[in-house]
Amino acid sequence: MEKQELHVGDKKCNIQKLDLTLLNMLYEKAGTCVSREEIKKNFWPTDDNANEKIDAHIKSIRKVLKEFQEYKLITVRGKGYYLRIP
Repeated sequence: MEKQELHVGDKKCNIQKLDLTLLNMLYEKAGTCVSREEIKKNFWPTDDNANEKIDAHIKSIRKVLKEFQEYKLITVRGKGYYLRIP
């Protein structure tokens, strides 16, 4: 996080700063469901368009992780998201 870079193994991944921050939040709670409300509270507490922004950033993170099958961003319907890591 210090360098604002994402490395998976030896590969450096292109990721936007906010996506990286959100991914780090999910990584720190790996295996635990992070609610959309918690994400909203941390990133867009007063934004009426927070749900759309969450959707866009989750989609962007999934694109980055797509080539790394061992890392998966899982949707828990009606609850939130969790990151599955090896």
